[in-house]
Amino acid sequence: MTHAEPLAQPRTEEQFRKDTAAVLDHPDFGLIHDRYTTSLSFYREASRPFAKLIANEDRYRALNFLFTIWAEKVGHGLDGSMTYGELHEICRRGEISPRILKTTLSLATLYGFLERRPNPADGRSWLYIPTPAMIAFPQQWLMPAANALDALFPGQDRSGRLAQDSGALVHFLRSAGREFAAGTQPQTMQADFQEFYGRKEGGASFTMGLLVADAQGQPPLSRSEMASRYGLTKSQVTQLIAMGEQKGLMLVRNGVPMPTDLLRKNHAEWVALSLAFLGHHLLPNRG
Repeated sequence: MTHAEPLAQPRTEEQFRKDTAAVLDHPDFGLIHDRYTTSLSFYREASRPFAKLIANEDRYRALNFLFTIWAEKVGHGLDGSMTYGELHEICRRGEISPRILKTTLSLATLYGFLERRPNPADGRSWLYIPTPAMIAFPQQWLMPAANALDALFPGQDRSGRLAQDSGALVHFLRSAGREFAAGTQPQTMQADFQEFYGRKEGGASFTMGLLVADAQGQPPLSRSEMASRYGLTKSQVTQLIAMGEQKGLMLVRNGVPMPTDLLRKNHAEWVALSLAFLGHHLLPNRG
């Protein structure tokens, strides 16, 4: 496969919701959801610096825009470097503030995920170049999703394609990035839950950890243990628990949070949205 392979046309919201329903209504979805959540939770814990970088949904979205620019350039034979102006423009269209973008770039550079060099074409600006550690992240993050989709829809071998085809990642990022830019953005379809899960620092890791522990019958963690495991402060954990309780996502007994059916339902819907978005672009001739 070449990087010039045609990309899929962006779906309408109706088409995307139909794909999401096919995932959510699958008879094996409950089991696959639990496996996928466990894999993603363990990955976030094992990759602490990157997990900290994407602990906030806006920073996560800023990185997705960065990956889109990188993939478009690499797909056209360029080196993948980008200017702040290019990042600012695509983030502006995606409603990411300059403050969030600058914080994301600073953290990514600090953690060794981005290299910053003077721009030879303009001495007043800098070029940002993803390091190998940065480029490794999307493939590692996508593999649990590809495995989940292969289990739900056998015969399409998304995981094999991702592992064996060196161009699959670039093509996926180009295809998914264009659909995202066209307005198919899963997090906007679940705005209230994303206020907690995505926009609250550490919300996703905290939620997945809570659900995994509950499903496996593990004893609840203390707030100090939660803070240490998810790279948060005890104050941030306290804020997450308070917000989760206020939204009806968890019950708190003796200071210990327990997931409610509403949290389980919302997270299942989010996983279905995510898999429907990712799966479309991991298919051959699509992403």
